[in-house]
Amino acid sequence: MNEFSIILPDGGDIHFLPDLPDSLKQIRMPFAEMAAAICHNSKMVFQHIQGDGFDLWWSKYAASENAKVIGTSNMAIIELHMALRNHFESNWDGIGQPSQKALQFNFSYAPYINNTSWFIAGQEYETFDFHFTKAMLEPYAAVYPDLEAFLGKVDKREMAHLSVDCVLTRKMQSLLGEMRAFRCRPGIYLKTLKAMVETLLTLALEELSYTKPFKKLAITPILIEKARQAKAILDARLSDPPSIEELARLCISNVYSIQVAFKHCYGTTIHEYSLDARLEYAKGLLLDTKLNLNTIADEAGFYDGPAFAKFFKSRAGCTPGEFRKYGMKP
Repeated sequence: MNEFSIILPDGGDIHFLPDLPDSLKQIRMPFAEMAAAICHNSKMVFQHIQGDGFDLWWSKYAASENAKVIGTSNMAIIELHMALRNHFESNWDGIGQPSQKALQFNFSYAPYINNTSWFIAGQEYETFDFHFTKAMLEPYAAVYPDLEAFLGKVDKREMAHLSVDCVLTRKMQSLLGEMRAFRCRPGIYLKTLKAMVETLLTLALEELSYTKPFKKLAITPILIEKARQAKAILDARLSDPPSIEELARLCISNVYSIQVAFKHCYGTTIHEYSLDARLEYAKGLLLDTKLNLNTIADEAGFYDGPAFAKFFKSRAGCTPGEFRKYGMKP
């Protein structure tokens, strides 16, 4: 049975409203299934949109008294959870207590659902949850090693999470606001919404990859030289890009210092520079050789043709085949 059930431990009843008040209908997202429920005089409102490769849940809770709610299901979920308003305690069986603080997010996998949440009287809560299929995430694993390891646990049906205590950036908050307010013609809505969800996913993965913020560091001539060494290594190893840990070791530095120095010298992160450099190298191979897509992907350090093709289109605005046919050399 793959249905999701909500249970009140004290045996109380949850009443689902047969119809929504006009005040709630006004905040409905296009194509969203919407439901409202009352338990212990506390109100819960859920909106659900099923997209291509993802499910979007926008939920609001208004607790009039302290409440404890248990959610259970046999279905497995890969979830990007984002808390927008207030902090409620939640405990996932097998994962523990990932952070649910306001304006924080986390990424987790559970082969089944058995979680308990506690709501505090007088508080209002708002969350966005995105449930992804493994197939939708696989192209991203080619460029995010942490996600690749995460999906390895998904294959083994092992509980997993990427990180906790990551803060929603202003750009991510703005994008969530745009999703809520976005309206367009029905024939293109879900396609456009998916593009927005993929942008949000990318921003989240970037934050999860760099959970420690840069601190103030004095940029010395030695650090500048190490940043130049790092750039030279990245340029020389386009087909075999080093991890940041390996790069720091090769430059006889540490991960923190090399990242700060690199961004100071080149105005971008090591990760973004590596992606851009390998993309430009791949463009050259497309124009100057007859190598097939898988070989070019491997030569440019992406290792997987389909994942590289999707990444290429997201960055270049066209497929590798279209670029090879119509692209012009710089």
